[in-house]
Amino acid sequence: MTIGVSGATSATAGPSIGLVREYPIPTASANPSWITGGLPVSANGELWFTMQPITQTPGNTGAVAKITTAGVVTEYTAGITPGSGPSSIAADGSGNMWFTEADGNQIAMITPAGVVTEYPLPVPNSRPAGIALGPDGNMWFTLYDTGNIGSITSAGLITEYPTGLGPTAGPYGIALGPDGNMWFTQLKANAIGVITPAGQVTTYSAGITPASSPYMIAAGLDGRLWFTQGESNAIGAITTSGQVTQYPYPGDPANAGSNGIALGADGNMWFGGGNSGPGGTQVIGRMTPAGTATLFNTGASSNPFGVALGSDGHIWFTNYAGNNSIGRMYTSARQLPVNCGTLPTKIAAKGETVLLAGDCVTNAGNRLRITVTAVNPAHGTGKDFVLKRGPGGKITIRTFGTFPLKLSITVRADRRGVFPAYSLTRIVSVHRSA
Repeated sequence: MTIGVSGATSATAGPSIGLVREYPIPTASANPSWITGGLPVSANGELWFTMQPITQTPGNTGAVAKITTAGVVTEYTAGITPGSGPSSIAADGSGNMWFTEADGNQIAMITPAGVVTEYPLPVPNSRPAGIALGPDGNMWFTLYDTGNIGSITSAGLITEYPTGLGPTAGPYGIALGPDGNMWFTQLKANAIGVITPAGQVTTYSAGITPASSPYMIAAGLDGRLWFTQGESNAIGAITTSGQVTQYPYPGDPANAGSNGIALGADGNMWFGGGNSGPGGTQVIGRMTPAGTATLFNTGASSNPFGVALGSDGHIWFTNYAGNNSIGRMYTSARQLPVNCGTLPTKIAAKGETVLLAGDCVTNAGNRLRITVTAVNPAHGTGKDFVLKRGPGGKITIRTFGTFPLKLSITVRADRRGVFPAYSLTRIVSVHRSA
């Protein structure tokens, strides 16, 4: 019996891990900063990024742009308030991109065709920073200068949640956690915060290196939130219960700090190291879930900042205040389930057991499929067991008391683009119910 759907395209091979290719941005001194991409962010597989020119000049006062995996850049300026400082950018569930305007005190939305709508924030001088899609379908964002967290609906209705953190906290990066809450860094307070959809806030600081300035944050495959630190050559990871582990990397103490961070198609966390490599070299870093770090040189004056997984399975990054380009670093593209939990190791002989807790997808955008067969059937499917789909994609298996019984459970997704097929099979024994 099978439950689920998936998509499939052909697979292709790529060059060696760590090889960099750069694509120039047409506008001079564009100063690209944050970037987002990968499936299912864009139906066309494009990556979107913001541009924050250091010196405001006519025709170069801030923009949003997209780049195809072939390196073709399209810039959009119409409808963006000049000098508003487009910053963080993220996709909603409908194919639109939302971005913060740090200097303009606005949240903005841009359609795939480039039509921009701006929404002023109710509190002046809030300085919105990070933005991410929340579990409720709204976009959630940090307010760096007030210490609060906000959300905005697709219709532009804004809600600000008073966190009690105040202007000395400096909330910056934000990401959806596997627990359904929004996790954010507190750059000034040297802490990590979490806010529930109802607006309840908890702060964790124990275990974080003093004065390390937690910067950007992203969810990993291991159920933890991973974050960079602007003043320390280490990457942090925090569990949803608040336990922090620090993982150092061999950087240059004189240029300590990392920037953007993203989950790669290889299951590792990739981060922008700027010029924090040995001897001040420009680097992109890779951190395994076990905390093993590798630094890859990106070339002189690149200054890697924002980092994102592309639909081609590789890591894309912005060269902030560097050589005015977007970079691509080749990685090992593996298809892995995201935030799906683990299969059970045993099942009771009578009752229901959860196989997938929710509507799980892989990092290639595929829905997972589950197949269950009886290794030693007594009566056959429908009498020994049955699969059931519940609300939100929950999949359970109901067993009817047959004992002893062994079931073969397979979770799989077909290959997609450069992502090879994913498959995991486990033989599970059905035990007599207690």
